Amino acid sequence: MRRAHRLRRGALLHGLRARRPGPRRRRHVLPAAARRAREGARAALDRRLRGRPGGAAPRDREPRRAVGRPRPADARLRRAARERAAGADPHDQAARLPEPAPGPPDAPRPGLVAHGRRPRHAGPRRGRRRVQGQAGAEVPGPLRRPAAALAACCLSFFWAQSARAVLYSAMPALSLETGLDPARIGLVTGTLYAGYAVALWASGFLPFGRRATIVGGFLLTVLGNVAFARSEALGAMLVIAALGGAGIGFYLPRGTAVLVETFGPETRARAIGWHEVAASLGLMLGPLFMGAALLRVDWRTAVTLFSVVGVAACLAVWRWVPDAPAGAARRAGARLPLDARIPALAAIGGACFAVISGFFTMLPTLAARGFGVPPAEAASFTGWTRASGLVGAFLGGFAADLAGRLPSLAAWFLVALAAAAGLALLDYGWAFGALVMVMTVAACAGATAYYALLGDAYRPDERERVFGVIAAAASLVGSVGTPVVLGLVLNAFSARAALLVLAGAPLLGLAGVIAFHRASRARGLNVRTSAGVKRRSLPPTTTQRA
Repeated sequence: MRRAHRLRRGALLHGLRARRPGPRRRRHVLPAAARRAREGARAALDRRLRGRPGGAAPRDREPRRAVGRPRPADARLRRAARERAAGADPHDQAARLPEPAPGPPDAPRPGLVAHGRRPRHAGPRRGRRRVQGQAGAEVPGPLRRPAAALAACCLSFFWAQSARAVLYSAMPALSLETGLDPARIGLVTGTLYAGYAVALWASGFLPFGRRATIVGGFLLTVLGNVAFARSEALGAMLVIAALGGAGIGFYLPRGTAVLVETFGPETRARAIGWHEVAASLGLMLGPLFMGAALLRVDWRTAVTLFSVVGVAACLAVWRWVPDAPAGAARRAGARLPLDARIPALAAIGGACFAVISGFFTMLPTLAARGFGVPPAEAASFTGWTRASGLVGAFLGGFAADLAGRLPSLAAWFLVALAAAAGLALLDYGWAFGALVMVMTVAACAGATAYYALLGDAYRPDERERVFGVIAAAASLVGSVGTPVVLGLVLNAFSARAALLVLAGAPLLGLAGVIAFHRASRARGLNVRTSAGVKRRSLPPTTTQRA
């Protein structure tokens, strides 16, 4: 009987389970399961109903967690208060969080109440979350995936640059097909960049969210490129080029703001350097794609096929770029600081864009009309020489972090000035291409330091609007004015005269560096003039003032 009792189902575990001390009891092997600490009889039911509408409110203590000790019910409230404290967040994430509404100690705790139940082992939620006392107010969550955000921004900037590079690489073939002279080709490319500059200015004022604005602009560019490839009249080409340029112009201010918010001042320039590497890849691969495609198909089919990259960029932005509330720059207290720094930064950016965008926009036409190079070879030459921008963007981030923003900018502009002066004395050949590469390295490195300087100079509530205004002015100078001027000079004089005019861009950049240095000294701002040395601190942010 005793052996049969031990072989019964569950008898072995029943024999090992602990029992209360008493006479004729077995010696226990396993400890007794302790009751859950600080819980009543309805604790299990409360845990099942707490994540549902109308469920039970939390007790005086949270349910016992799988790891660690019990914590108070207001632990998340205390943590949010610490994050909102002055200077607690170096990346200014807390400046975008509203204050929680007051409530009794037993009020429902804030956070992810709108999402229902979730497993305890799951990590922090991404995306939007609700705040206590503000049922309709949603704020963006913290940027917990900087690598994904950087990758999405790099793909977006790649598309923004390559979409234009494909169009201006097709201009020699378009000129041969339609008979347009260099002046009209410069007008088409200038219109493309004019729409881009207008969109840069308008991006900070649009009443839409960050992701919706970027994705909508990219879709407009995709449709515009397809329509440009199907157009025949010059007037239709001008209108479609302006709309396509406007579509990619919505990205740059908001994408730069994402990088500035995600990375701190010590690593910001290197992150922007990778961003510029993606832009250089776009400006390199766009002409190379067009040069290879012109050997097989016509330019219209090639432009249509390349639009697939824009669709991939839209998906990446919608999935990985953190959103921002619509009109974040138009909150109470947000203003546009009009001072001497804005024209100085516009001059610096215009000098960089004059080489990166304006010169390379006209380089295929300049090589074809000025030196008699075939259109396919001119497009391939533009792509290979633009590939040197990869090295410049990578070196520019490290130089801006180690040597300082302004010293590195001044050095790169001097190098670009020497290269531009040498180009006016050479004919088309390997030496000409080498000097084009040197000037491209200097211009891309200067653009990286320029974007890092933008992020250091302004507060979070000013960034998107100020970025748009400065980038629009810089694009008008470098991306719109430079192709038009180079086209007019090439049509009236020669290629050497156009290259001699280009030497004025580095001089403009040096003047902007000097003007920004003087304006910063007058305002007593934090300018990273050398590695690790800061003169004064920035004015307090909106949260620190409160």
